[in-house]
Amino acid sequence: MNVFLLLLSSIAPMLVGTDKHPASLRIRLEEAIHAALAPYRVESRQAHVQLIRIPDALPETGSFQIHWRSSKRPTGRTQIEIWYRSSSQAPPERIGYAMIEVTWFDSVMVAMESLSKNQHLSPSSLKPVWMDITHFSGEPLRPSDFRKALTQQHTRVARLIRAGKPLRISDLLPPLAADTGDTVILEVKRNHFSIMMPCTARQPGSVGDIIRVYCPDTDRHYRAQLTNQQKALWVQTIQ
Repeated sequence: MNVFLLLLSSIAPMLVGTDKHPASLRIRLEEAIHAALAPYRVESRQAHVQLIRIPDALPETGSFQIHWRSSKRPTGRTQIEIWYRSSSQAPPERIGYAMIEVTWFDSVMVAMESLSKNQHLSPSSLKPVWMDITHFSGEPLRPSDFRKALTQQHTRVARLIRAGKPLRISDLLPPLAADTGDTVILEVKRNHFSIMMPCTARQPGSVGDIIRVYCPDTDRHYRAQLTNQQKALWVQTIQ
């Protein structure tokens, strides 16, 4: 216990509250942090940075550079490394660590009404809302993402979404190439020839998906990859 208290007392003075530093120094440090966050700003996405703890002694001249160990977007409470250059010709040197709180905001598309699974969206189904996405699960669906999805007809909803809830990019799927019960023409290639067999889809899927189909002529089930609307290529015979 004594050893722990001794270590704690030696570390504690290194980081102090930000109110003990001149405003000009805090501004310079915040500018360096925002410069480091710039690559993570996508379109309207903005970051609010709060300095929690910074080193007791920081130079009042020169420039700061900010680094963190993870390659991911810093979110929430994050420890950063502060690097310092006394001049543009001088090499950077690490002078300490700081603790910051990063809160992210963005415009995210929100459901105007409850959306059922596999429902197709129209431009009026969603609206943009400015919100805190710091702890957002997945990649939020921004207005530009929704416009692109409408152009590509990727407007099928992947899950049940309640009214007022934000959407993720992964919540939108391409249109179905075959639904359960649809007739699917299965192409079976053998060497230099191919056979076309009418089958029934046992599950829904989009182009590129592998689904299960049933052929009444052979009384067998197959795994098939959808290649076009109600067309598929044989992958495997299910015994």
